[in-house]
Amino acid sequence: MSKAEVAPILRPGTARSYDDFARCQSCGRVYWGGAHATRLAAVVATAQQQLPAG
Repeated sequence: MSKAEVAPILRPGTARSYDDFARCQSCGRVYWGGAHATRLAAVVATAQQQLPAG
């Protein structure tokens, strides 16, 4: 979703720091790749490498 669509519900620091947002179609909550996104992506990539090929 666009930043303009979610701007009214964002905290000022979030609005300044992030531009890409998504809304859950089930619950309506808004999500963005916060400060932890890079670290979590690395954890997922490591886990995927350890899975047996299938």
